[in-house]
Amino acid sequence: MKIGIDVRALNVNGGSKTYAENLLSNLKNKKDFILFGVKKFKSFDCIPTKVKNDSVLRLFYENFILPIQIKKYNIKILHGIKGVVPFFGDFKKVVTVHDVIPLIYPEQFKFKDLFYWKFIFPRYLKRADKIIASSTNTKNDLMRLLNIPKDKIEVILLAPDECFKPMRNKVLLNKIKKKYSIKNKFIFYSGSINPRKNIKRVIESFELIKDKMNYDLIITGGSIWKSEEEMNLIKNNPRIKLLGLIPKEDLIALYNLAEVYVYPSLYEGFGLPILEAQACGCPVITSNVSSMPEVAGKGALLVNPNNTNEIVNATEKILTSKRLRENLIKRGFENIGRFSWKKTVKETLKIYEGVYNEK
Repeated sequence: MKIGIDVRALNVNGGSKTYAENLLSNLKNKKDFILFGVKKFKSFDCIPTKVKNDSVLRLFYENFILPIQIKKYNIKILHGIKGVVPFFGDFKKVVTVHDVIPLIYPEQFKFKDLFYWKFIFPRYLKRADKIIASSTNTKNDLMRLLNIPKDKIEVILLAPDECFKPMRNKVLLNKIKKKYSIKNKFIFYSGSINPRKNIKRVIESFELIKDKMNYDLIITGGSIWKSEEEMNLIKNNPRIKLLGLIPKEDLIALYNLAEVYVYPSLYEGFGLPILEAQACGCPVITSNVSSMPEVAGKGALLVNPNNTNEIVNATEKILTSKRLRENLIKRGFENIGRFSWKKTVKETLKIYEGVYNEK
């Protein structure tokens, strides 16, 4: 049985790319799969496309070119890694949905993106035989916002990449500090810079802390549409270092060097950075909304993301209490034991088997 996987998510940085890379890397019988949308990935057979993810031609590719290719290669199941399965075609359809952010925060998206999410995306989900949601929160959102039947959705959790772990090599850590001119202890945020990520309150809370304690704030990640206010706040504070997009090995080192990781996002479909920080032994502060409590478990301090004082209080507690810090690190390591890519792959293969055997 040949299984096709639409992996155009590999062409765009973000959580969907991380999901695709780790899911594919942990599939054992790679010759049972054909990847659509990339030129090459490991030892898989790949069928590339020149149509980009944000192109107006994507609908033509998804609903006309892709079904022809699926028929040509005798594909029995197509798995859309990022919310896409064709309207047409005599094959089983599995689709992964990480989040429905454009339906919750439409003001943060462009018209063409909103059109896709409001009118095309729901129809793709109706065509799917099975939907994989990255969290129970995303499953609930799909049921609440799009009236997707409960039994059509299966929750399969993601996991941190195995490269995220404690670093004992002080020479390497010192090299990273020198590379980014890090001289003081620091509070850390890593992720995209946009209003939904709540960077504004991260900065506000830091402003209330910085004069009491000799800490800097380090931010990594790229800015996206409508992030001008956040970028101006960063530029106007000399105690904030914006490093932009950095290599993964440097990110791992920064998690290891940070005193605390602050992630008070307003909404996440999953929240992989929480697990990445925990896996590196960094205490975490995150939000008490959407999927974040589900992911963080007992290994983080949860705060109301709309309350700056709560973020300040949680940060000060971790920075001043060695006992609390050590307890959060311990609980973080215990929490990541719930997640593994092998488990994700095993449960995904079970989905393939289930839809293939359905009449």
